[in-house]
Amino acid sequence: MAEESGRSVPSHPKLRLLEPQLVDYQGQRMIYLHDSLGIARDGALIPQPLAPLLSLCDGTRDISGLRSGLLMRTGNTLPEHVIEQVIEQLDDAFLLENGAYQNAAAEVVRRYRDARHRPPSHAGPVYPGDSEGLSRVIAGYCEETSVEERTNLPAGALVGMLCPHIDYARGHRTYAELWQRAKPSLGEIELVIILGTDHSGGLGMITPTRQSYFTPHGVLPTDIEIVDG
Repeated sequence: MAEESGRSVPSHPKLRLLEPQLVDYQGQRMIYLHDSLGIARDGALIPQPLAPLLSLCDGTRDISGLRSGLLMRTGNTLPEHVIEQVIEQLDDAFLLENGAYQNAAAEVVRRYRDARHRPPSHAGPVYPGDSEGLSRVIAGYCEETSVEERTNLPAGALVGMLCPHIDYARGHRTYAELWQRAKPSLGEIELVIILGTDHSGGLGMITPTRQSYFTPHGVLPTDIEIVDG
């Protein structure tokens, strides 16, 4: 069955490794398949009763085989044209491991590598996207978070900081206290190595990037020699 665009339905669809989430949509329980790599802007909403169909999409079955497998597992006699519509939806969202996804992924990687710097992903919705507004918010966090004098702090130069990873709305007091305590030592630091949470995961334990980071206060340059070393 061909789409109006002329593309054919993938013959042996194989689902990518995704992050399925149960959601309620228009009164129905649905499975939202989210692309953690961000290759597709939108994911796909699949009715929960079709979850077994997704598990059958391992690249070994054609549309007829998917229908037979679903019938054997659930007793559901889903017509082939409905299965094709589901597969088309997954393909349009680049959620299948095939040429369409590979081409889209290659284009995303190319744009990323060609960019002068890495743009912030949460500036605006999570914190102000302009320098003045961000400075005002950070100052407000520090003003409402008093830092008491402590006599049991370790002596010597600051070599590292450990801070919980959480959004600013809930964790700003922790951030404010940590940075206020570290502030006297920050002027002497020339290089900062940040180890953050990788929500998408990868093949290795550490995923460095040669990209510099754009922030509301300007671009933070990355030490390329360290990354390449």
